[in-house]
Amino acid sequence: MNPSPNPSGPSAPSTPVSAPAPTRRGSALSAGGSVEQRRARREQLREFYGLKGDATTLVKEGGERGELGEDVRADGRERRGARDGNKGNGKGKGKGEGDAEWKEDGVDPLDIDSRAFDATKYYEDLIARSSLSDLMQRASALSSDVGNLQSSRHSLVYNHHHQLFSAGDTISILNSRTPQLLSIVSKLQDSFSSISQLVDAVALSDGPRDDTDTGKLEARVRDGLERLRLMVIAEESPVKIKTCFEGFRADAEALAEGNSEWDGVLQECRDLVEAVPPGPSGELHLGVAAA
Repeated sequence: MNPSPNPSGPSAPSTPVSAPAPTRRGSALSAGGSVEQRRARREQLREFYGLKGDATTLVKEGGERGELGEDVRADGRERRGARDGNKGNGKGKGKGEGDAEWKEDGVDPLDIDSRAFDATKYYEDLIARSSLSDLMQRASALSSDVGNLQSSRHSLVYNHHHQLFSAGDTISILNSRTPQLLSIVSKLQDSFSSISQLVDAVALSDGPRDDTDTGKLEARVRDGLERLRLMVIAEESPVKIKTCFEGFRADAEALAEGNSEWDGVLQECRDLVEAVPPGPSGELHLGVAAA
């Protein structure tokens, strides 16, 4: 009789059971499912971004990069050439003819710096002709350009801000000096008025002497006295003042004979002439010579 095994003794080591290896059919099914899932996701992305629906059937198999094939790019170029061609004749133009026509007209809708730039055409052309790496590089370049434009705009606003403050300071200074300028202008106007009166007085002609007409003599003497006063105020040269007095001196002396009023006028004329300093040649005053 064999002895029964001791339940409390050490048990024999158990052999681990390995999972069944996947069959080739299962691997193919899982790979096919993953490819289908990737295609479905790509289709959803294209629908979300508004890309062409017929381009999804021409994607490269394998799911490595998901880029558009060469046939897709060629098809896109043909469609763009037909769309941008001569619609009036019902015939589409190729890419070369369309670009040549744009260059001849000087307006290229695909040129960012052109005045006829069309963002929609630029986007469609870029999607139809570029690969994923090209699109990423172009997006990076455009982002850099946008950043540069933003920086230029900020610097432009900053510079104009400083110029605006500088203009405000200049206007404030002008406003503070305006009363002073107004007073100077008022003085200049008064001076111009005095100069005009002096010119009119000096330009008066003595006219022919008429000893028989007492009224004309008196008018000439009065005009001469007024002219003499203005010349003294204007600080004319002694020679001119003496010449002016000599022009009506004889008339004043004729009226002063036996007339105290005209004698006072003659004395005033002499006093005005004596108040003028001698000229550079050392000539004597008329009043001193007459005395």
